[in-house]
Amino acid sequence: MTDFFEEVKEIDRLLEIANRKDDDMTQSELDNNFTYHAPSPAQATQYTMLRAKAKELAEMFVVECPQSRECSLALTSLEQSVMWANAAIARNKSPQDREAMARSESQAIAHETGGVSRPTQVARSDGR
Repeated sequence: MTDFFEEVKEIDRLLEIANRKDDDMTQSELDNNFTYHAPSPAQATQYTMLRAKAKELAEMFVVECPQSRECSLALTSLEQSVMWANAAIARNKSPQDREAMARSESQAIAHETGGVSRPTQVARSDGR
């Protein structure tokens, strides 16, 4: 009977390992998520629009909701939503943003090296 329980424990352990591999982030995802992403002008505009709309909603919460723990949680959740929306914009740049950043980096290198530059190839974070 002990062998049966040992086999069940081993199967559970193997299933846990198999499931963990499916959920693990790739190294490129980790690198992307923990790297500073300087905003392009278009992204800065998006951030400003999102914050303005979120501020309108926050002001409505403050006016319409009684001062309470629930209202505080609603405001905190709104702040978190804006943070994640900004992260979505920063981490998932459009092809145009990537090309503009590559040109900008190439120009900066050319300036630093006295005009000698090489074309920059932009790699997508999703491997395409």
